Amino acid sequence: MALSLMAYAHEGARAVLGDRRAKTLVLLGLAEALCAGGVLGWGMALAFVAGLAAVVYGVLALRWIGAKPQGDDRLRQAASGPGRAIRSCWESRYPGLAKFGGAGFVLIALTLGWAVAWGCALGVALAGWLVWAGVEVPALARHRAVEAARSGAGPAFAVVLRGGAALGGLALGLGVLGLAGYYSLLMAADAQEALRPLVGVAFGVSLVALAARLEAWAGGGAAVVLDLCETYIATLVATMLLGGSLAAEAGRAYPLVLAGVGLAAALAAVAVARLDKGRKIVETLYQTALLAVGLALVVDYPATLAAFAGVGAEVSAHGVFFAAVLGGALTLLLAVLAEYHADNGRGPVRRIVEADAIGPAARIGAGFAVVLRSTTGPVLAVCACLWGAHQAAGLYGIAVAATALVSLAGVFVMLDAYGSGLDGLAAQAGLPKTARDATATLDAAGAAVRPVVRAYTVGAAGLAALALFFAYARGPGGAVALDLGDYRVVIGVFVGGLLPYLFGGLLMEAAGRAGRDIQESLVPAALPLAVPVLVGVALGKAALGGLMVGVIVTGLFLAVAMLIGGAAWESAKRYFGNSVRAKSGPESGADPVGGGEDGFYQAVVGPALPPLMKLVNLVALLIVSWL
Repeated sequence: MALSLMAYAHEGARAVLGDRRAKTLVLLGLAEALCAGGVLGWGMALAFVAGLAAVVYGVLALRWIGAKPQGDDRLRQAASGPGRAIRSCWESRYPGLAKFGGAGFVLIALTLGWAVAWGCALGVALAGWLVWAGVEVPALARHRAVEAARSGAGPAFAVVLRGGAALGGLALGLGVLGLAGYYSLLMAADAQEALRPLVGVAFGVSLVALAARLEAWAGGGAAVVLDLCETYIATLVATMLLGGSLAAEAGRAYPLVLAGVGLAAALAAVAVARLDKGRKIVETLYQTALLAVGLALVVDYPATLAAFAGVGAEVSAHGVFFAAVLGGALTLLLAVLAEYHADNGRGPVRRIVEADAIGPAARIGAGFAVVLRSTTGPVLAVCACLWGAHQAAGLYGIAVAATALVSLAGVFVMLDAYGSGLDGLAAQAGLPKTARDATATLDAAGAAVRPVVRAYTVGAAGLAALALFFAYARGPGGAVALDLGDYRVVIGVFVGGLLPYLFGGLLMEAAGRAGRDIQESLVPAALPLAVPVLVGVALGKAALGGLMVGVIVTGLFLAVAMLIGGAAWESAKRYFGNSVRAKSGPESGADPVGGGEDGFYQAVVGPALPPLMKLVNLVALLIVSWL
């Protein structure tokens, strides 16, 4: 593995030094890193270097993909269809979104200050870049992967894997650079007020992520990338807020150190991934993810000791590192639980399939039973992580565990971008059977890992929302007491618990109507913006804290049930439908499990709940100063 990394680094260095623009980018980035390191310490310099390396990696990967054969006109035309549809949808919505964004910028500037407003603008700009990259990068790689499938699954695997890694490097690298760069500017201007405007950055990204889910103009893959990146940025901001009140600059910079280490580990693991003859694709993908976790933890240990050297007795470097280990362990445990619920041979899927033999009512009952029971494992895993991280390093430890989990987002961006719709493109392009077999294998592997990505997205969003809540309750602005004997807190909890249900119901109704206008999404979009303001103004800070708790609890439970439990339902449909078609023939059209009861769960409401949880908490953090 070490030799592979050295060879890849040598190849990348040659490519960068041979390109004047890339060389200029690297020199400017290194100069910025040295300046930041001289003012804010080595941790900030490491974050800049890691973000820069990720962006350069993404550029090099795109150049490598762009040099691959594109196929004939028929294949290129088939591959360009989804991108054209998404771009058309985006262009039709842009004027309305631009007017809303301009008015919002002025309102935020007048009420919360120009620094917060510019932070929101930076977040919106980053999110817009993520939408573009999430559409264009997979489009660049997809038809080249299909063309490479003429030579077998191995060459196609390499193209798709490199495309996913390029997307992760560009998206997360720019996220780290944007957040670290804005923080450096704020520290130079006013060190005492450098953290609060960062909440604006996370708010801007989360707002666009929610809009993308409501309007569906980002496309499935781009929306997932946007979700992961907004969770990434929100978690970093929350941990920096908690760290600033605990360990001064060391606590602020450490989340960026973790992010940089995790990003470098993810890209290194992808760089050495190879599909050897006789190995299964899913096995290779999971081993890549496991290698990234291992590399990150190995490097995290000395980085943690160095970051907290001489900080004081209130922070234990070993305790902080143990919290980071728990975050990595939770990542793997969520993946195992998702795999269990989506596996055709395991209990949840088998129970639904067996109930279908009795009738549709039994099938629906068994499906909902699996959906409800699916919350047990992930929620208990999150609780165990919270307890262990708090024992190790207090509330800051919980935020560090969340940061360690999201620092590996690069691997899951790669997994989500992997193998989507290749077989359909091969069929439209009329490729030979050998190529169709290769693309079918790739698509099957992509379907197998998709539940793991969903589980990771939900778990990361839950921990991110909790970190934001603790930043609200124990952040630099002072402690907010939540007394359950106070009726206002109880009202806040109930209203917060109601929000995900009301939001989900409105979203289902809107999604069920074809040709809906943008105004139909305004009510669900306004809920996470207006409700926290109304509760905070009417009932105070404590009630607003109760609202945050309520939306986290019910939002997390619903998201887990819809995405992880829904994966079992989807697998049961696919398993039983394939079995019946095998007996009745491919033209029979029989699908006993059909009915699509899980469709809205997985495609519409479930993915929109994580942005909802974080957006409510971010709004609370923004307005707490004037309550």
